[in-house]
Amino acid sequence: MWQLTRRWAWLFAVAFFLAAGTSYFVSSGLPKVYEGTAKLLVAPSQAGSPQSYNDVLTAERLTRTYSEVLKTRPIVEAGAVEAGLGLSYERALALLDVRPVANTQLIQISARASDPELAARFANSVTNAFVQYIQARQLDRFAASKDNLTRQVEQLSKDIAERSARIDALRADPPSATRDSELARLQGELSQLQQSNAAAARSLEDERLNEARSTDLLAVVEPATPAPDPVAPRVLLNVALAALLAVIVAFAVAFVMEHLDDRLSSPERVARFTGLHALGSVPTLPKDAPRVFDLLPVTKPAPGGSASYDYASAGIGEMFRLLRANLQFAAVERPLRSVLVTSPEQGDGKTTVTANLAVVLAQAGQQVLLVEADLRRPSLSEVFGIPNRVGLTSLLLDEKLDPASAAVETRVPGLRLLPSGPLPPNPSELLASQRMRARAAQLRELADVVIVDSPPVLAVSDPAVLAALVDGTVLVVSSVKTRGQHAAQTVGMLQKAGALVLGVVLNRTRSSHGSYVAYKARGYEPQASSAPTT
Repeated sequence: MWQLTRRWAWLFAVAFFLAAGTSYFVSSGLPKVYEGTAKLLVAPSQAGSPQSYNDVLTAERLTRTYSEVLKTRPIVEAGAVEAGLGLSYERALALLDVRPVANTQLIQISARASDPELAARFANSVTNAFVQYIQARQLDRFAASKDNLTRQVEQLSKDIAERSARIDALRADPPSATRDSELARLQGELSQLQQSNAAAARSLEDERLNEARSTDLLAVVEPATPAPDPVAPRVLLNVALAALLAVIVAFAVAFVMEHLDDRLSSPERVARFTGLHALGSVPTLPKDAPRVFDLLPVTKPAPGGSASYDYASAGIGEMFRLLRANLQFAAVERPLRSVLVTSPEQGDGKTTVTANLAVVLAQAGQQVLLVEADLRRPSLSEVFGIPNRVGLTSLLLDEKLDPASAAVETRVPGLRLLPSGPLPPNPSELLASQRMRARAAQLRELADVVIVDSPPVLAVSDPAVLAALVDGTVLVVSSVKTRGQHAAQTVGMLQKAGALVLGVVLNRTRSSHGSYVAYKARGYEPQASSAPTT
């Protein structure tokens, strides 16, 4: 995980800053939105303090029901008109957010607008319109019976007053049997009217009390006030979420790319695809650097000029010395008198590794013969600055030619080079001939170690033929281009040809890979290496 993060850190950084910057730019340009929030208390009829679980459920259901009623067309349109908003019901409803507050009998009414005063006014207008609407509907239930009882009380009161006036008038008349009989009758009617009036008045009071008990209590406990800060856009939150999402997406992309990319970019991948250990790791060399680290002396730059590339300070020599040591340990049971160096494909850096391996072996006091067996695109003679007139093809075509005379001394003490010689039209037939076997045996007698440079395995069949003539084979792969499947195929082809594949050299790596290989091979602290990479 750490290695993946380190390799793709640039992608994470680009995704983070690009997403954060884009989100900030877009969010800052959006119009500001303010929100006003009012809270309404809903107390069911005959509520007081709930005495049972059913009362609590009733209160919660009523709160949820009223929350939905608040979003109906009559309430929203009335609130929009009162707030001075010239909006349709659909557009006004989109600005509202009505929800019951959990575990309470409160309803929260929130309204949004581009102005804080307008947002607060709209929330309060909707709340007031709802209270008036519910109260009007509740009063309608008792209006008819109250009107009837009121009219009945008024009529009885008029009749009582009329009877009382007639009784007073009769009492002023002289006593007589007729007057007394009429007065008794009126007094009886008055008594009945008074009883009826008292009963009607009691019924009216009962109806009013029943109305009060049956009416839900709606009270605005917190009116909306203008908010000083906008609720949208939330610039910082948008930036944080965008950056986090971008990093997650970048990590997913990197993870997929790592699994789709089977390039041998690390010793672990080498072991996974080929089943072989990494014998060494060579960092990428600058374009202007010599291909053999010990050929040119290091010079100080003249004023205004440039110096030769300092391989010593870059630790390149130590990398190849480590390769030499690991190569010796790889064949501890049998001495390596001849080694073939090859690669899966062209351009893996095989020739450069071969030349430097020969140099460090010669520096260790061994007599080394470097054989240029690439009869198609030879380049060792160019690396060492040696003419390619007589070489391996000359030995194969002329039986009388002495191998020792064809080998040329290089500027490195103890190192000789056998160039390829003139390029033949049939290199595969020449390398597979019996004469090649005989010459290979003769070449082994000319030095302590024979290093053979061959063409790529996947390009031609030459390496498979040469691998049977040497004691061991070293495979050079490029960490920036060699695919794991190609490397595995190369190892399989060499092993089918009877080759002893000693290990893999990981070429063109970062210097940290070289330190890792050094640590794994020797058990020491990582080698100091500051080689620049390209």
